Amino acid sequence: MGGLVSIIQKKRLARFISIAALLTFALTAVQLRATSTTTEADFINVGQGDSILLRDGNGFNVLIDGGKRSAGPAVLAYLRAEGVTDIDVLVSTHADADHVGGLIDVLEAADIPVLQVLYNGYPGDT
Repeated sequence: MGGLVSIIQKKRLARFISIAALLTFALTAVQLRATSTTTEADFINVGQGDSILLRDGNGFNVLIDGGKRSAGPAVLAYLRAEGVTDIDVLVSTHADADHVGGLIDVLEAADIPVLQVLYNGYPGDT
């Protein structure tokens, strides 16, 4: 049993490290492009799950996660209401349904192109 626990703990640690690396990359990308010192983070209400829009004020947009599949229309509506015309970097922190489901609608939207997608490469649990 001890070996199994160790394997599970190592997998969780690897997942945490990869999520932290993706978020660090996204935040660094926004900061490097910013000509002003203002970076805005909008937390989109998707119910259970997460969805965050980072903007640098110069038109560079990073979307992190998108909530459940049913949250896709709400994420798109929020992006459109905020005048987002493209997503420079879409970050999927991990493949659990309450984080990636809503990203499907964003990726399929013709009016908001996604230029780059980053994910940690681990399969989801749900």
